Amino acid sequence: MAGDELSSSTAVTSNGTVAANSNRVWANGNRAVATSNRAVANSNRAVAGSGTVAAGDKTLFKVFNDSVHGTITLPPLCVAIIDTPQFQRLRCLKQTYSSYLVFPAASHNRFEHSLGVAYLGGEMVDKLREQQPELRIDNRDALCVRVAGLCHDLGHGPFSHFWQEYMKQKRPERKWKHEKASQEMLQHLLKENDIRLENYGLDENDLVFINELIKRPLETNDGLWPCKGRGQEKSFLYEIISNERNNVDVDKWDYFLRDSHGLGVRVTFSYRRLMEFSRVLCVKGDKSKQICFRDKEVENIIEMFHNRYMLHKKAYQHRTSIIIDQMLLDAFMKVDHSIKFKGDDGEEYSLSKVVDNMSAYSKLCDDVLQQLQRLERDTSDPGIAEAQDIVLNIQRRELYPRIAQTRPDASTNKEVALKNYMTELLAAGRDARYRAAEDSFIIFRTKLNYGNKEQNPIRKIWFYSKTCPDVAFQINESDVSAMLPKRYEEVWYTCISRSYDTDVNDVIATAFDAACFHHGLKKK
Repeated sequence: MAGDELSSSTAVTSNGTVAANSNRVWANGNRAVATSNRAVANSNRAVAGSGTVAAGDKTLFKVFNDSVHGTITLPPLCVAIIDTPQFQRLRCLKQTYSSYLVFPAASHNRFEHSLGVAYLGGEMVDKLREQQPELRIDNRDALCVRVAGLCHDLGHGPFSHFWQEYMKQKRPERKWKHEKASQEMLQHLLKENDIRLENYGLDENDLVFINELIKRPLETNDGLWPCKGRGQEKSFLYEIISNERNNVDVDKWDYFLRDSHGLGVRVTFSYRRLMEFSRVLCVKGDKSKQICFRDKEVENIIEMFHNRYMLHKKAYQHRTSIIIDQMLLDAFMKVDHSIKFKGDDGEEYSLSKVVDNMSAYSKLCDDVLQQLQRLERDTSDPGIAEAQDIVLNIQRRELYPRIAQTRPDASTNKEVALKNYMTELLAAGRDARYRAAEDSFIIFRTKLNYGNKEQNPIRKIWFYSKTCPDVAFQINESDVSAMLPKRYEEVWYTCISRSYDTDVNDVIATAFDAACFHHGLKKK
């Protein structure tokens, strides 16, 4: 398996069990490691957890060379999943598609990110297991965490998060989320490739656990533990891959580091220190155990969230990126029924319906843009020509004009109010310019924050001290620094136009100025 940034280099075999990565054992005890050239496929070895095997069998691990983490070693079940068409599809999905069209070096894919999250998830669970044996983390738990990290992005569509917005507009009733699609794609992957979990020491309940790690069930009103894969005594495991409680998780650690590497936007937090100083504790007022951090790491955590803010500001929500996303959205909305994918039931599915069949969906990736360009222009369907012209404009860098933007002092939502006021003004116009302007203007609402909306993110994080390592407490902002931000969220409203007519855009600019003045906003 070879890739531009991440390639498999060596297959590693252990006599009796497991491979060591960076002097860390994969399972209990010290085991001898020998190299082998045999590739790992879907075999019927009786593998338990992340390395123990039946007597006489051998366990194969595979080593990958990663541009961010260096050497990554993954266990057999992860390798079996990687070597499938459904997972290899991630090579054809850019991690930050529209940002890649602004930052040329950001060409990395979800494939290498997924391997990175599997690696970090394994490192995290091994660290907790080593430091706190009383948590009773077993081999099956550790393997499930790695598999969940590997598969958490299986359900993503083309062009990064563009696809979620496309589905939201095209089929709002579907309430499509990529996490749910990842669970469905994993099930499809296992079935299509005859990967039997029992051959790797797992069972159906472990598959439930893996799915819950990808997307944790919602809390119930009765206060009962909502998860079925593991009991509440192992609630902390649900915070490793995707931490919905405070957003400190290995998924973000990897994409912050990996995206910054490609984007050229430097990050300054140390995930290694957070991992080293993590500890599972009972928290006051919560029956669940949570991952807490040493109190001296509070600045490191704040820096991590500041890095998040800067990546969104400089790259993910760069003004050119959001214009390209809108142009792609406009293009594909016009050809939804012209591009089809065949499912395993023999039916053909349009773009917005392809998520209903995982076999069809597994064929959808970033090359759908080239499929659009190859469509035959049809006079009976002008949408095809219009969509192709939009794509051509992106390639020629003839992007939708940006009219102006404003930033309110508060985070109140004025998106609808601005749109409605401008629509009323333009509808009252007397000539064709106003009608064209009414059909052409778009207002984006962009939120930039530290990951906890308007609040300081450390308010949701618990800490422990060197002297009292078993007592969880929270840290007041005033005890951190007198120079922390007063606000942790800002909102921008950006007006762009689908029209390239300067007269039409002058009308839009005038209407936007009037709308801002009416709502007490200053144009930036």
